[in-house]
Amino acid sequence: GNLAGLPTETVYGLAGNAYSNTAVKKIFKLKKRLKQNPLIIHYYNIQQTADDVVINNNFKKLYKKLCPGPITFILKKKKNSKIHSLANAKLKTVAIRFPKHIVVRTILKNINFPLAMPLLLKYTCRVLLSLNRCKHNLAGILFQALEVLCFRGACLRIPYL
Repeated sequence: GNLAGLPTETVYGLAGNAYSNTAVKKIFKLKKRLKQNPLIIHYYNIQQTADDVVINNNFKKLYKKLCPGPITFILKKKKNSKIHSLANAKLKTVAIRFPKHIVVRTILKNINFPLAMPLLLKYTCRVLLSLNRCKHNLAGILFQALEVLCFRGACLRIPYL
């Protein structure tokens, strides 16, 4: 149920285990996110999606040309998927991505679950592009909930920031 601040191609994300009831609920609570607003689920590669979404030929073609990278696919969720129902707003579809950033890719390659990962900040804040801005702009409760923050290849436990 722990959360981490991780970089993507463009912004920092608030990452948690997409299969975990605790992690998904924490994300929604901390961001004060509406329950009907689904999260994007991040995977390392197409093979990791096999238990969660229906893979079709059109998706395979696009995946081969565009991934990894900053593109989101909407696919039908499998009935036996472990993705927490809140993460996809109880819809029959799931938004998925295959991020290109080396830090999050390395993490995704070495864990056995996908990451639910919306923007790290509340929607009223500007995008974070530096660790210094991140430390000073995060709302206190959101920042305190993180266990780890990764920046430019270094992952730091929050008490050391």
